[in-house]
Amino acid sequence: MNISLKTAIRSIVSLLIFSVASTLFSQEILTIKKKDNTTLNIPTSDIVSLTFSGSKQIIDDNSIVDVDGNVYNTVKIGMQTWTGRNLETTKFKNGDPIPIAGSEAEWANAAKTGKPAWCYYLDDSENGIKYGKLYNWYAVNDKRGLAPEGWRVSSASDWDEIKKFLKNIPGAKLKEKGNANWVKNTNNVTNETGFTALPGGVRTDNGKFSGLGSVGVWWTSDIIGLRIAIWDYNSSVQQMKQNKGYGYSVRLVKE
Repeated sequence: MNISLKTAIRSIVSLLIFSVASTLFSQEILTIKKKDNTTLNIPTSDIVSLTFSGSKQIIDDNSIVDVDGNVYNTVKIGMQTWTGRNLETTKFKNGDPIPIAGSEAEWANAAKTGKPAWCYYLDDSENGIKYGKLYNWYAVNDKRGLAPEGWRVSSASDWDEIKKFLKNIPGAKLKEKGNANWVKNTNNVTNETGFTALPGGVRTDNGKFSGLGSVGVWWTSDIIGLRIAIWDYNSSVQQMKQNKGYGYSVRLVKE
């Protein structure tokens, strides 16, 4: 055998050995560590595809999710459990859409005819990200329900329970601290409950907006149309009857 043929054979053998060695010793492994501290080791050559499924948001024992998939933290106040931010759903619990009333005319017509409606403050979705949605009382009182299973729209007695538990200056213990969102804020504000009341403003029955930055108002589920208000200039929680065509925020309570 001549030298050039021997050299060629040696080259081929070397390539084969290198290929086998690479397969044996350079195999990549996917390692998955589980919550119980056990691990799964899977050769990447065995994997055809990877698929991740499930919610886009993390949900735990201290959260609830509405029919739209919005996730809410929850806060314990006395013996009650509340959602920690304002409602955002665009659907009733059964999946039926709640009509959006963007224009003044649409909102005023919903108020006049007693039809459910929701909107963003100033019809701006950016306000919705921070303050949630505004609903008229007809949406709150609709038999299809706004709250997920096991929850309800807060009632006047629920708010009375909050005030009884918090005793003095309840508004100060419910409001978000500082002036990032409140135009003014009293010095005694602590938000110690984690309720983080925000001044999401209101929409009147004729479709006009007012109060963003200065007042947060929430509907109750009571048939007479009671609303709860927390203002920037004091630390009280006020309750009064209101025109059912107005647009207010909504908070939920665990049943």
